[in-house]
Formats: sequence, C-alpha cells, structure tokens
Amino acid sequence: MGDPLEWALRVVLAMALGIHSILDVTDPCHGVKSELLQVGESLPGWFLPAIGLLRAAAALELFSDNPNAVLGALAYASASWCGAICFHVRCKHHPAAPVPAGLFVLLVAILTAMRVNLWFALAGTAACAALGVLLGFVFVTPPPPSPRDAALLDG
Repeated sequence: MGDPLEWALRVVLAMALGIHSILDVTDPCHGVKSELLQVGESLPGWFLPAIGLLRAAAALELFSDNPNAVLGALAYASASWCGAICFHVRCKHHPAAPVPAGLFVLLVAILTAMRVNLWFALAGTAACAALGVLLGFVFVTPPPPSPRDAALLDG
C-alpha cells in the first residue's frame, strides 16, 4: 500500500473533493453553494456543476493504480483550488475567504512532494496556480464598483 500517511492524506483530499463535488453538481437545485460563496453573476450557471463533475472524477482517480492518474487528480485539485483563491480575490470577498482553498493547495503540494519530490511539488503547484489564475480571469466576472469605491477613488 505504500506510505500510510500519504494514503490518509489522499483519503482526506478525496473526501473534500467528494463533498465539494456534491455541493457543486447539485447547486442548480438548491443554490446553497452559490449563495454561500456570493456567486451572483460572477460565474456562468454551468460552471459549478461542471467543476463538480471534474472534482468527482479527481476524487476517484486519487485511488487509481496508475501513478500518473493520481498526479493528474492532484494537479486538477491544485488548479481548481487556486482558481477558487482567484475567485475570492477577484470578487473582493473578505481577505480570509481564500484561506481554506489555500490550505487545500498546501495539502495537494504535500501529497505531491510525498509521491514525487519537493521540487516537482513546488513546480507543479506553481504551474497549477498559474492555470487556476488564468482560468479565474477567464471565467470570473468581478462585481461592478460600489458607490463607496467610487467615492474613495474621487476623494
């Protein structure tokens, strides 16, 4: 089975991916995640269900016998949570809002380092962060400036 700690951390990550997947895929039915994240018009309506399906696939691939499939699932998890950080920053949410996503990125980096090595994990995390931020700029529409923001800029 390999390293028991690495296995346990993969279970934790798979559980997180699975829970987020269920919330994302079912969001059009209940709107709970959209409301909690204050999505509004900042993301296309199809985005959360699509992300949810990919998260479910990644959760299952974390336990594949193919080590490349596991690395692919880790890369997806890292990129998607880096994109979540970008979402919170672009939507001007509270500064603490991106922290949970950042902790998942850290978990993925630790798992990658345990599976390959530290340098690969750092380079992979940087590449996934760049991809997540790029996709964040493509898909996330920032909110319009509030009157308070305009007053700060004028004054």
